[in-house]
Amino acid sequence: MKTELKKSFEALNCTMDRHMAALTTNPSPMELDTRTMQFESKQAFENLRCTLSSLPVSVRKQFKEEIKTILEKNGQLTLILAKRKEILSAQLLKNAKGKKALKGYHVGNRPAYRFMNTAG
Repeated sequence: MKTELKKSFEALNCTMDRHMAALTTNPSPMELDTRTMQFESKQAFENLRCTLSSLPVSVRKQFKEEIKTILEKNGQLTLILAKRKEILSAQLLKNAKGKKALKGYHVGNRPAYRFMNTAG
């Protein structure tokens, strides 16, 4: 049982470290696959929760520090993702304003002219 729990902790730590590295290498927000990251994190947390719930309380208490560390890492990841989300939202808003301005000048989409057929 304890080996399963240690494997769950290792898997979750590995996943979180990989996500932290991906977020701190500073790729543009458009390059990040946050849906995959979210799915992997949920899956790893669910595996850990299932493993923990199958153990007696006395054994769970032994892993209190590991759980605390994981929750701190999760908090850091959440903050980084929130900042990235703000940056991305600002960029998308800026792009939308630019597109609206360009539409006003009819740049890139010339109006179609209809010619009357005078031949009859």
